[in-house]
Amino acid sequence: MKTLHVNICKAGSGFSAHISEVSGYVIARSSIAALRRAIPAGVRFHMDGLYPHERQPWMDEPYVFEYQYDSSIEPPAIARIFKEQMYHHNLKQKDLAAMLGLSAARLSELMSGKAAPSLKLLLMLRHKFKVDAAILLDAAAIEMNN
Repeated sequence: MKTLHVNICKAGSGFSAHISEVSGYVIARSSIAALRRAIPAGVRFHMDGLYPHERQPWMDEPYVFEYQYDSSIEPPAIARIFKEQMYHHNLKQKDLAAMLGLSAARLSELMSGKAAPSLKLLLMLRHKFKVDAAILLDAAAIEMNN
């Protein structure tokens, strides 16, 4: 499965993204969440409009997105908490997912900002890792507003 590297950066009062593997594809939206929601359909539309000689063999196969943020953009707040716990407890992402009862895909969605954490997950982080409740609530509020 091909991984497409989505490069997200600040653009005026919003955000833009380009994908190095998809020549000519650029998108802009008012928030990172809106940008991420629009990318899959936008990429498909863009690739469908390419001339045959512009198409790559992988374009007809399944692909996944890996989001990379410009250094001026903070990663999703909850992602920082997950990464801190992984570092402090010497865990890999799949280990953290298992400890929290999540699939690796779901944890990936949470860490990339594609999904917001549930109250149940916040409580689990609070109890398993002793993360301050105020920090968790602030992170959740930030995610909900993106």
